[in-house]
Amino acid sequence: MMKKLKISLSELNRLNGSILKRWGTLLLIVLIFALAVPAVNAGKDLSPSFTFLPTSPTVGETVTFTGSSNWDNITTWTWNFGDKDIIGTKVQGHTFSSEGQKNVKMTVSAGNATDSFSQTITVKSVATLPDASFSFSPASPTVNQSVSFTDESTGEGIESWKWDFGNGQKSNSQKPPAQIYSSADTYSVSLIVTNGAGDSIPYIRPITVTEPIPLTASFSISTKSPNIGEIVYFTGSSTTGGIDQWNWEFGDGQYGRGQTQSHAYTTAGTKTVSLTVIKGGVTSDPVEQSVTVKLPNPLDADFSFYPENPKTDQNVTFTDKSAGSPDEWEWIFGDNKFAYVKNPSHKYAKDGKYDVKLIITKAGGYSATITKTITVGTVTPTPTIGPEPKAEFKWESSTPMVGSPVSFTDTSTGGGITEWKWDFADKMDFTGNRESKLQNPQHTYQYPGVYDVTLFVKNSGGTDIILKKVTVITVPLNARFTASPASGTAPLSVRFVDSSTGTGIKSYQWDFGNGQTYTGKSPSNVVYSSPGTYRVSLEIADENGYKNMYAMNIIANPPATATPPQTTALMATSAPDVEDGGFIGGEYRMMTGLYNEYIRIIFGFLGIADGLDFLMFAVE
Repeated sequence: MMKKLKISLSELNRLNGSILKRWGTLLLIVLIFALAVPAVNAGKDLSPSFTFLPTSPTVGETVTFTGSSNWDNITTWTWNFGDKDIIGTKVQGHTFSSEGQKNVKMTVSAGNATDSFSQTITVKSVATLPDASFSFSPASPTVNQSVSFTDESTGEGIESWKWDFGNGQKSNSQKPPAQIYSSADTYSVSLIVTNGAGDSIPYIRPITVTEPIPLTASFSISTKSPNIGEIVYFTGSSTTGGIDQWNWEFGDGQYGRGQTQSHAYTTAGTKTVSLTVIKGGVTSDPVEQSVTVKLPNPLDADFSFYPENPKTDQNVTFTDKSAGSPDEWEWIFGDNKFAYVKNPSHKYAKDGKYDVKLIITKAGGYSATITKTITVGTVTPTPTIGPEPKAEFKWESSTPMVGSPVSFTDTSTGGGITEWKWDFADKMDFTGNRESKLQNPQHTYQYPGVYDVTLFVKNSGGTDIILKKVTVITVPLNARFTASPASGTAPLSVRFVDSSTGTGIKSYQWDFGNGQTYTGKSPSNVVYSSPGTYRVSLEIADENGYKNMYAMNIIANPPATATPPQTTALMATSAPDVEDGGFIGGEYRMMTGLYNEYIRIIFGFLGIADGLDFLMFAVE
């Protein structure tokens, strides 16, 4: 507001005459100007502000800043664009050389008053065209298989996507829906992405769809003629990888899961083994093979001959001493002559050493073999020095059992081996069979344990000895469990108890068929709350990785629907103690176990005090 100036001549006359004469005119002008211009205090609110265009500037683009204030007589506009102060004008232009957040400050001055205003603006880099890219899975899809696509485009500010899947389907989503190709062919899939700089170059990839490979299963068996109790190893395979589930049936009511399985049969006979595989919800046709389970081999071949050192054309009597009552005999005398009776005789026409071999057989597919050397006449040994022998042997079955013969086979190398000495390390064998000089003997262990079996061999080049540890077990791995009860009314509480047998059981894997699993030996009670048939399985594995599985069904029946009586009077009776649970004497008693727990929870929720009798209606 302009102040009014009133100065009388008398007041002016009172001024110092000399000052008035020298400075009067100038002082008068200053006084008039000072009173005419409004006063600006240092604390005055000038309310500065500014705007800028464009609002989303890029690097190198000129930005125009326009300042404003509620005070009309701003004398100085000072700008700072993040580096230094610039005294400029109300409208100021500036170019940023780098992208990022920039703090712009404007300071205004009017008289003794100053005020400032700051604002952060975002400077973007100069937009460039994006690069479109994508991947898809699976890499080699089949007809009617779901194919998913994943955008892998690069570039800033991508705003839109244009997909063409080559099967008549398109999408504008960054995450497009999975596609189905109904026929085998090669399709061209393209993607174009767009940002502020424009459209990318189309990215095109071919996708080859083939007819699906039929899902088939096959398997191998370690032996198709095992003895009772002998462990048989099964290995599954399939025409495709990524199998979700391997389902075995061993032909004796036992089941297994997993690509490899071990199983021991407890009864003799022909067993049909079946395998099916599941992948992606598709189940293969079952593939079957037969296994003939035998009783342990009762045969043990042996024979003697007389005289021990016959002469040429002398009659040699061979006597069968085999155990197990064989049905047939085959003698190979080593001079291209044969016999098929139990105790034959034979003459040799020339001096020399002959390997006599006896093969015995018995109904049921059992056989045994033994070879002995007979020297006829005088044989002058030809001294030869060959390579030193290298002792080696193997045995069957790979996991021997107590009471079952173990067949040892010499696999030594070096040639011309003339002597074998076996030590079975069976200190509990008092029958004189702890050792053997046969090339391929058998031995039966009567107690489980780990035995240090040694084989000594000799030829003209020297001797060698080897020791191997043979583990004898009592029973094979056999998964079993009991369930109590196995059926009843839902909700059904079942107690499972492991009863598996075998040596070195290391892990347990339970599947209760209701979505619950357990990895301990014997789980706590399992509750089946809904009616239905549940397949419960237990798979065990030993320290060597061999597995066996057992499964059974648990049946939870729906609760019985009571029919309200029409003529019979109802009476309320007080429930007896929990121990009297059940339906006794025409009266419903207090339920025990799980039901009783449910009742206590309901009573607590309703605020009913403990100790109240639970009343049930019963028919008189």
